[in-house]
Amino acid sequence: MLLKYQLDMEQASLSDEGLSEYLWPYPLDHMLPFRNNFTENLVTETRDMCGNNVEGSTGLLILLHHLFLDALRLFYCVRVVEGFSSLGRRVAPPPRAYALSAIADGKIPPPPDIYRILLSGPPRPKRWRAPFRLSRDYIVTEEITRRRIRDPDYKSEIVAATISPLTEEHAKSINERVTFRRPHVWFNEPPKGVDSGDTPRCVDTVLDILKTAFLHSGTAPPCWLDDYVSGWLGPGIAQVEAYLHNIESAPEYIPRHLWVGTGGDIWTRILRYATRRNHGHVTAHDHGCGAGQFQGEFHMNILEFESCDRFISFTEAQADGLRQHHLNPHFLIRDDAPVIANVMHQKHPNRHRTRAVGDPKTIMVVSNFYLGDHIVPSACISDVAYCDFEARLLAHLRDWGHKIIYKPRPLIGTRAPADFAARFDGREENRPSETVLHNADVLILPSPTSTSFATALASKVPSVFIDFGMITHSNNARAALEKCCAIVPAPHGPNNRIVINWDLLQQAITKAPSLDDDTYVSLFHGRVV
Repeated sequence: MLLKYQLDMEQASLSDEGLSEYLWPYPLDHMLPFRNNFTENLVTETRDMCGNNVEGSTGLLILLHHLFLDALRLFYCVRVVEGFSSLGRRVAPPPRAYALSAIADGKIPPPPDIYRILLSGPPRPKRWRAPFRLSRDYIVTEEITRRRIRDPDYKSEIVAATISPLTEEHAKSINERVTFRRPHVWFNEPPKGVDSGDTPRCVDTVLDILKTAFLHSGTAPPCWLDDYVSGWLGPGIAQVEAYLHNIESAPEYIPRHLWVGTGGDIWTRILRYATRRNHGHVTAHDHGCGAGQFQGEFHMNILEFESCDRFISFTEAQADGLRQHHLNPHFLIRDDAPVIANVMHQKHPNRHRTRAVGDPKTIMVVSNFYLGDHIVPSACISDVAYCDFEARLLAHLRDWGHKIIYKPRPLIGTRAPADFAARFDGREENRPSETVLHNADVLILPSPTSTSFATALASKVPSVFIDFGMITHSNNARAALEKCCAIVPAPHGPNNRIVINWDLLQQAITKAPSLDDDTYVSLFHGRVV
């Protein structure tokens, strides 16, 4: 019988040396051959099916991003179970890792969250909160109008289905009225009695592509794969197309000019396609800290560029980086490409630090997400490797005499133990980042793609970036980043464990307060952070 290995980091056994028993079967980039093969073939075949109007191809196109993420999750879970089995262990997944738990037990995984979301319909405002919502909407005087006595003219006015700092900044830069409408107003009750009938041919095509990608990566497709994919993808496509049909049956409410945020939201995603199919114009807006400062990844094409006419990023440098390093017609289904632009706004003010440069005493460790079986498109660190590293990091900071503040990220899959910081004589801080960052002399930052990274750099608190090699900055971004924060490499080493030169880290903490340059924030975030 195989020995159990705990993947729930809340239950992890830790010491100053990290996990009491460290095991991880794969290097950081082990999923990339699968990802690249699957995506290449999926885009090619979807383009062909859409061009030939194959049944279900429209719904498949709208679901393409979610299908992509689900395929990555499936492959990851199968690989993890097999990898630990080869080490003589059976995995004990976190409670919220439903796919991994099922696969570890030899069962078919439950459908992905996107299928449940489609069946439930978009979230609707709570009725009991209506008075508070009405008061806020009429009182708030931001650039985007939140509430009006009458509906906007959908055929002449700009309608926003998302409000964010970037959409507000965009609205400020133009002389047109922008009115906010929550996505649920375009969606009545979830379509009832939707019957996908026979499985659309496109589902069989997806299955073939998925099996090929498994084999390409040296992993046999699981025996339950056919039942899993056909069990949710066919009905999911039917549900999406039913929602799309309902919107198009009331063309007077389809915006001529629609503003949206992230392409990951299925409701605004359906609305994007309805708008463009009915000769409207879709303007999408960047989110997080943007991707223009990083070397190219194809997933921006699937996530964002496929379903909009214009994509607005934060700054000129962000927009230029997206055009140079991310926009790739090879990964677009459509024949054309969206225009990528930026919000016209002033340069970020040159704010100098008020904290005296000296020996840093208080260190805030801004943690990364613990993902469980939630997978991101780029290479990502396993929870096991990251928890092991954080334990060693906090132990060193304590031994160096620093006061430790540990800032965890919101729960996704699992998290470090509840008393994690206290074990190393630190304290946990759960208030919003922007309100607590200035309590530290130096910040330690792990994830350059997160909003918290941009917020931290904009805060002017001295920072140290731990570079795990997950994603690569463009040359100009890297040069600018080196001027505003200290950088310490932390690659995966023997046994796929994170290694770091602790002397270099100690030197970086001392060096960080002397690095006071606004170039990176000005180039890539501007005033919208």
